[in-house]
Amino acid sequence: MVTVRRVNTIKVQFEASAPRPTAMKLHVWIPQTLNINTDQVDLLQLNMQEKSLYIKVISPTVYEKIMQKHEGETKFKYGNGEQTHIKISQADSPAITVRVFNLPPEVPNSMVTTALTRYGVIHSVRSEQWSIAFPFPVNNGIRALKMEVKQNIPVPIAGYNAHVTYIHGSTDFMF
Repeated sequence: MVTVRRVNTIKVQFEASAPRPTAMKLHVWIPQTLNINTDQVDLLQLNMQEKSLYIKVISPTVYEKIMQKHEGETKFKYGNGEQTHIKISQADSPAITVRVFNLPPEVPNSMVTTALTRYGVIHSVRSEQWSIAFPFPVNNGIRALKMEVKQNIPVPIAGYNAHVTYIHGSTDFMF
């Protein structure tokens, strides 16, 4: 479990299918779209594995002002005119991704939710799929839950020895 959380930090999350933006384009986009200037920023961290940008600002006051104005969705425009949707949110939400492996597809998501509710607050459940790079871009048997974990999760679900992993503050796609 995460024991240290980011403070005064905004997460800019790109869509899974979005092309990787250049660092320069991000540096230009921040003041243009978010109206954040250089003296308000402590850190810019580009996380290629998460396809996200973290913006740490200098104070809670600046952070709250930016989040009130920009939390939610906006667009990012590339140099070639292409656009993508991005999500702007609190950097370290207590919700993490919990991945459940080794369950047959006949076990419904509702049963997974019922089994895991006593270990935390579940925000969503989705079935992961093979990438479109493979001949069969179908479900791969992995369930991904966005949840606030309150205690460690044991592995048996619906009588099956499920394998559970925790992914803190992330998504599962790559740049």
